Amino acid sequence: MRSIRCRPSGGTGLGVSLGRFYAWLTRSCSLATNTSSRRGRKIRTSFLQSDRTYGVRRMWHDLTSLWMAEGWLYIAAVVDLLSTRVVRWSMQAMMMAQLVN
Repeated sequence: MRSIRCRPSGGTGLGVSLGRFYAWLTRSCSLATNTSSRRGRKIRTSFLQSDRTYGVRRMWHDLTSLWMAEGWLYIAAVVDLLSTRVVRWSMQAMMMAQLVN
């Protein structure tokens, strides 16, 4: 059912008889309206699942190993894609779960 903000007061508020107005108000929505509302729901779901960034993943992570004179050095970094800044990083001599936590 459609919802509107103001209803006609009297018989000819919008230049339409009340019988036709209420018939329009109670009929089912058009195909275009239904398609538009379905598309809106899909966009909203995608927006909420992407950390409110409209489908773009905000974080990116990388794990790199470097050979140094003392042995291997493992580096993990998390980058914010919108500001292109490193927001978190960690270095350890051994690759363990604590490196990425």
